[in-house]
Amino acid sequence: RYYFYFQPTEEQKRLAAQTYNDTLLKKHFKAWLSFYSSKVEKRKKAVAQMERAVACHEARLKVRTFQRWYAWKCERYRSQQVLADKMRRICLQNAIFTTFRAWQQVTKHASDTNKWFKKYEIIDSDEEVEAKEESLGQDFISKLPHKASNKIFSFLDVLDRLTCSLVCRSWKIMVQDRSLWTQIDLQQIKDRTTDRLVANLAYKFRPFLCN
Repeated sequence: RYYFYFQPTEEQKRLAAQTYNDTLLKKHFKAWLSFYSSKVEKRKKAVAQMERAVACHEARLKVRTFQRWYAWKCERYRSQQVLADKMRRICLQNAIFTTFRAWQQVTKHASDTNKWFKKYEIIDSDEEVEAKEESLGQDFISKLPHKASNKIFSFLDVLDRLTCSLVCRSWKIMVQDRSLWTQIDLQQIKDRTTDRLVANLAYKFRPFLCN
């Protein structure tokens, strides 16, 4: 066997060392680039995860805030309803109290008026009226008992009674008896009835109608 020994030259050694260094540099650069790319990807993923976490956190905060606001609104609505019910009850009680006080005053006024009319009837239907009408002459209806004359006038309608009250003082007193005006039947004179007539009747005989 023959062995051939090859001795590289200095140029070859330099080229070999340079090639080796270039190869190592390329490998290191590729490794660093891969590492850097992975870090960049991880960083991007971390940023995306953080953004999703922040968005999820904000959404939860919004949901919790809305739930608290809705609970507060419901509680306030219930409070307003309770307050409105109390105000309605108070207004109703005040209206009832005012109506009752007005009714008491009207009843008292009607009672006083009724007492006055009774007193007026007693005064006018006693000896003074009889003495006055004896000088002028009396008709047979004025000489009848009180119940009989009331029975006769009860068969007349409202307008006829008012007409009879214009005949004389004794007829006026008999026609204005409270038993004849406790109920007013307007059905018989519906064709001749006016609002003014009804208002005058209600005002003139209100003590008898109220009682």
